Amino acid sequence: MKKIFSFISIILFISVLILPTYLWGKVAQNPEKYEEMTKDIGENRELSKISDDVSIKEFPTQYENYYQDHAPFRNVLISCNQRINASLESPYKNAIQPLILKVFYGAGKNENKMEVYLPEEEKEEEVEVVEEVKEETPKEPNFVEKERKEATCDEDGYVIYVNEETGEEKTETLKAKNHDFELVEDVKASYTSYGRKLYVCKECGKRKYTDFEAKLLDDSYFPAINHDGNVFEGRYNWLFYSGDYSLDYYKGTNVFTEEDMKQRTKYLQDLNDLCEAKGKKLVVIIPPNRENVYSEYMPTIEGVNEKKRNDYFVEYVRNNSTVKIIYPLEELKKGKMYYDTCYAYDTHWNYFGAFIGTMEIYKALGMETTDITDISITKTVDVPTGLLGTGNINAAAYPDDYEYSLDYKSEVEDVRFEGEHSLKTGYDTYCRYVTKSPNEQKITVVGDSFRIGMIPFIKKDFCESVYVQRQNIDLAKDDIKTSNVIVLEAVERFDNQLYDSISAISTFLEEE
Repeated sequence: MKKIFSFISIILFISVLILPTYLWGKVAQNPEKYEEMTKDIGENRELSKISDDVSIKEFPTQYENYYQDHAPFRNVLISCNQRINASLESPYKNAIQPLILKVFYGAGKNENKMEVYLPEEEKEEEVEVVEEVKEETPKEPNFVEKERKEATCDEDGYVIYVNEETGEEKTETLKAKNHDFELVEDVKASYTSYGRKLYVCKECGKRKYTDFEAKLLDDSYFPAINHDGNVFEGRYNWLFYSGDYSLDYYKGTNVFTEEDMKQRTKYLQDLNDLCEAKGKKLVVIIPPNRENVYSEYMPTIEGVNEKKRNDYFVEYVRNNSTVKIIYPLEELKKGKMYYDTCYAYDTHWNYFGAFIGTMEIYKALGMETTDITDISITKTVDVPTGLLGTGNINAAAYPDDYEYSLDYKSEVEDVRFEGEHSLKTGYDTYCRYVTKSPNEQKITVVGDSFRIGMIPFIKKDFCESVYVQRQNIDLAKDDIKTSNVIVLEAVERFDNQLYDSISAISTFLEEE
């Protein structure tokens, strides 16, 4: 019996060695079948090739990689594996994993609630009932209408009449109308959303948000699930990036020393002084890492400090310099009460988050800002999903994420554009807009890919705007010299790269 078992084992072993190659050869003789079985299966890389000038030493390795990548049975197995994983992922995360956590850790959802930041608009105001005023020409003879401004929901209107014989004028006030609000959204509080109601005026389109409810907070034990090294999964399918020391920023273990903050503040102050001497304004903005904005979705991580690196640094800069510096962490957290401010499967803020960051820049510049209630916001599904690729994760196992489209100053038209930009498909190193904005100033934004999200807003508020990748700052040398405003941007995990830009900008300005 033992000999028979050994014989069978040998036959199976030989089959495993020989059959795949034999089958591959047979399939390769049928071009149509070969094409079908070797088609792309969605891997985020180029398949291996054998170089024309391969050396004898490198040939075995290249041949092995080529064989593994191009054998059709390999692709079939991978495709099957992806389909099986996708179908099992959802029931595992929703049913099996919570049961395992409960058995081993006693973990279950803790229904605590997050803080609610009540806006001023939430306060109920008494509505004054105004009787409609008939717009009639005064009965005095010889008076005709000279000028009219219709009343809106918020402002009174008027009609000016003039006496054709004497030139005497009379003014009739047209009382402002009341908003006619209609409920269009009623969002219930959950673990992934604040509760709120959205009303839109039928007459003017003004938006009003009321009845905010706190988002539920699950702080039970949740293990970090790693995907391919630099991506880990948090609660409710959110993915987070762990590269570039992101976890150190989240835990607050990489804070600057007093001497470091002093030196960095001096660099910023020197550049600020140089900009002022050249008649320019400087603003520095550090968009927070998503982990700090959406800490409620992070897995259980020990040793997380309440104050983080840039909490301390921005506070130090504000207390010890005249530099306008922005770290819009609290503003992005407050924005979550209305809509998500970051993507679920990408490291960037979305366009709504970028809008919030842009308004903070305008506040620092003393410019007029736009309230969220004054713009229309709609959902789209064309969103970046960079972390799915970085973690080699099958997208079929994850629900769709959402982008937000903001109708911001659509009356301001583009005149000229150079370059290209897209958060979803990548971004150019340099782009430039000329628009019909009434603000005749020029602005240059030097930063990383987070600058792209601000373009739809900034270009509407400056007649000329330039956006350049930090590493290619030389492309914007002349723009920096001729700009009225310079914005220096670096996402939190790249905050050390601010200082290379400072040196370059200083050099350009000193050449004038």
